[in-house]
Amino acid sequence: MARNLLLGRGGAGRRRGGGLRSHRLVILSGFAAGLLALSLVHAFLVLRRSPEFFSPIRTAAFMAATFVAILAELKPTRLPFGSQVFEVTLSSAISLPVLILGGWPFALLLMLFATATSDLHLGKPWYKVLYNVANYSFSIWLAGNLYALATGGSAFANALPTSLYAALSAGVCFALSNTLLVVLPIATVQSLPYAPVFRSYFRAVAPFFAGVTSLSVAVAALWQLHPLATALLIPALLT
Repeated sequence: MARNLLLGRGGAGRRRGGGLRSHRLVILSGFAAGLLALSLVHAFLVLRRSPEFFSPIRTAAFMAATFVAILAELKPTRLPFGSQVFEVTLSSAISLPVLILGGWPFALLLMLFATATSDLHLGKPWYKVLYNVANYSFSIWLAGNLYALATGGSAFANALPTSLYAALSAGVCFALSNTLLVVLPIATVQSLPYAPVFRSYFRAVAPFFAGVTSLSVAVAALWQLHPLATALLIPALLT
């Protein structure tokens, strides 16, 4: 996944004045809190109506996937973009298969825990942690609801080949939502035109998201054959 470090390199925000920067950060933080609340409330309502989600096997798998996602979040690749710095991680290669196979509420909670844990461990300010968590949670929420709508709530194996197209569409939805929210702080804090910044950034990260999305769908497909078969994709993920 991609995330913006919110003036990680500074400069423009400081030149425009600390008061203006603080005001815009407050607005962005409130916006992020709203997106996070919407996503979490819906996730808890879905989980409450589906007690079978909390089986021992699902719980163990969720804990293992969360641990791997935390490790992925702790090893980001940083990309310079003007006066900003962006990070991309492989955590979406874990959350998207979980979304497809286990349901979007599990994928949402997985990314919430993984993102918050890694960002706090790395010592990021509260507003960066909040915005990154909200970005990932809301993007998973959108992608998950699109996938559920396209498949009619059926399991991946029972809805083939529709589930394959639905999974790819969910990956595209996640990438677009994530990118839209990553670019928003730049355009807001630095008073830049949104559309040109979005186009430039999306061109930079589109190959990454395309590769991760296709590999995530392949993970879900191979999992139906045998869970160990997904190990065949580890070299591709690392590459």
